[in-house]
Amino acid sequence: MSLALLVAALQPQLCDLAADSAGHGVVQQIFKTCADKPLLRLQLVQGLQGSILKLTKDKHGCLVVQQALESAVMEMQVLILLELKGKVFYCSRHMHGNFVMQKVIQTLQPAALSFMITELKENAVAAALHIYACRVLQRLIEHCGPATNGLVDMLLQPGEQLQRLVKDPYSSNVIRSLVVCGTVEQVRPVMELFRSDVMKFSRNRHASLAPPAR
Repeated sequence: MSLALLVAALQPQLCDLAADSAGHGVVQQIFKTCADKPLLRLQLVQGLQGSILKLTKDKHGCLVVQQALESAVMEMQVLILLELKGKVFYCSRHMHGNFVMQKVIQTLQPAALSFMITELKENAVAAALHIYACRVLQRLIEHCGPATNGLVDMLLQPGEQLQRLVKDPYSSNVIRSLVVCGTVEQVRPVMELFRSDVMKFSRNRHASLAPPAR
């Protein structure tokens, strides 16, 4: 059977196969094989249409969505915007969905990620403190540069909030990414916080991993 016939045969059942414990591997391999075949890529992506959120939350389906983003990023960009807009904070906190959110950030151009930044800005502190969502914030800070300035500003409010973020087991990772990738102005509040009581923060198991390097 030719590849085109195989794709045509599988397309109607692609979503069910993508969530299957064995079938998801087949779908991933087909996406990889069709990476340089635009028409077949489009057919495959169309087979996922309407099910992106469902697959994003599925332990097998999330792997297919990630592979689809790698193999057919231009085609997937439209579906991601249509089907995950308004659900970024929810997916970022999901044990499977957070991996899809990270892959979206790593594959799409920063200009296409404004909807994610906007949604997470409204919940920046809660996301930073979350076991899964903190990873999504890290990827945004690492990949999107100045576009995340408003979101970063929400995290860098001086006082008890910043102290909490620096000492928390999850948000300290976000602060560490900020120290590495942020501007001098963004790193300054963290530097000032450490200087205010360097012994206290150095003795904290999480804060000690994110000291300013500038």
